[in-house]
Order: sequence, then C-alpha cells, then structure tokens
Amino acid sequence: MKYHINIPMEQKAEHSPLVSRFLKLTEDLACCVSFLADNIVAKATIRNIEEKVTTIEQMHNERKVFLNIDEACVYLRVSRFKMNQIIKSGQLTHFRVSTKKLFFKRSDLDQWILQRNRVVGNIETNLKNQRYE
Repeated sequence: MKYHINIPMEQKAEHSPLVSRFLKLTEDLACCVSFLADNIVAKATIRNIEEKVTTIEQMHNERKVFLNIDEACVYLRVSRFKMNQIIKSGQLTHFRVSTKKLFFKRSDLDQWILQRNRVVGNIETNLKNQRYE
C-alpha cells in the first residue's frame, strides 16, 4: 500500500514556497502512513502466527503422556525452583533418563494436583470448624 501525491511539474512551479513545502510534507506524510500501515499488517501477521504456534504446541502437549521438567513446570504452573523442591520432597513420581533428564507421567501430575487440593480443602474445612466452635 503506497500513497503518493502526483502533481504535474508545471503546477509545482506555479506554487509559492509555502505551498511547495506543504505539498512536500504531504508526500512525506503519505509515505510515513504507508510505512506504518505495512508494519502494522506485518506485526498482526506475526502475532497471528505466534498464536497458532502456541495453539499447536498446546494441542501437542495435551496428547503427550510423558512431560519433561520444563513442560511439567508449565503444566503445574510452578517455577523450576518450586518443581525441584517438590521433587526433592518426594511428592512426585518421576523417571530419570540421565543425570539431567527427568520425565513425569501426566497422570501422576494430575493425581498430585488432586491430592494437593484435597489437603488444602481439608485444612480450610478444619479452620472454618475451629472458628465456629
């Protein structure tokens, strides 16, 4: 999309310096608008591609049975530091392929989430009961 104002040379010569300057600024502005419009379209396209890649990655991760430690962190929504604490405490079953590669079964992660919520729910119930006694 390019915007250009074409004025015949004979008309340009007849204008005062102020009108000539205005016409030049108008041409520059049209070029800037064209440049910005092209960039906006390009950024929108990049954003659209990034969203599609994220969707494809999520669909792929939903089918995976085993997750590596980074994927497990994303799945559980915890930091890598917190994940290491959980592993060291023995709360999660994991498979060590090498000294640095850990894998987790998705079903084990789901089970850990459910157990954790039950404990929190029981604590909340006990606290509510203590308040009313």
